[in-house]
Amino acid sequence: MRATLSFLLALAWLASLGPSAKAITLLQDDRSIDIFSSSGNSSQAPPAPFADWSVAEQTSMVSTTAFSGSGSGFAASDVGFFIRESVFDITFSAAGPTAMTLTGRLSGDDGAFGLGQAKVSLTQGTGVGSVLFSATGGSGLARNFSFGSTLAAGVYRLRVFTELTPGDATGDWSFQASFAAVPEPTAASLLVGTLLVLIGLGPRSRSWS
Repeated sequence: MRATLSFLLALAWLASLGPSAKAITLLQDDRSIDIFSSSGNSSQAPPAPFADWSVAEQTSMVSTTAFSGSGSGFAASDVGFFIRESVFDITFSAAGPTAMTLTGRLSGDDGAFGLGQAKVSLTQGTGVGSVLFSATGGSGLARNFSFGSTLAAGVYRLRVFTELTPGDATGDWSFQASFAAVPEPTAASLLVGTLLVLIGLGPRSRSWS
C-alpha cells in the first residue's frame, strides 16, 4: 500500500511541475545590412520581422528556442569611401528562469588604413541596458566565444555585428544561441514532495527472526 501511494504521489509531483519548456518572446527585430558611402547611405532589412533571412552579407534564423546566423562586412576607400556592415540584433523577453547557451566565432582583417572587427554583446534591460556578455575579434586575430547562463525573467538584447572603418577592411561573424526554460516547482509540487518525504519517514514494520 505504501509503495503504491508513493508511486501515485510521485506521478502527481511530476505532473505538477508543468510544461518543461516555456518559449522566449520575440519583441523586436533590428537585423540589417547597413551601407555608408560618400555617395549616400542605405539599409536593408528582412522581408518580415523574425523571418528567416538569406542575403549575400547575412544568413540568419530566429525562433522562440534558438537563434543562429553568419554575416560579413567590407569597407573600402578609393575615390571616396564605402562601408557595408552586417548586423544581427534581436530583443526578446524571458517569462521565467531560462537557460541560454551562446557560441560563435568573430574575425576581421585590417586593410591599408582601415580597422576590421566583429563583435557580440548580450545586454539586459531596455535602452543601453547592462552588459551580461561581450567579445570582440578582428585585426587579423579570430576569436571563438562561449557563454552560458540562466537568464532571470526580463528583457534582453543580443547583437552580433561587424564594425569597420574604410581602408579595405573586412569583418565576419557566426554564432548559435539556444534557449530552454528551467521548470519551477509550483505550490502543488511542493506539497506532494513534502508528502513523499513524510511517507519515507513514517513508521516501518519490522520482522524479527
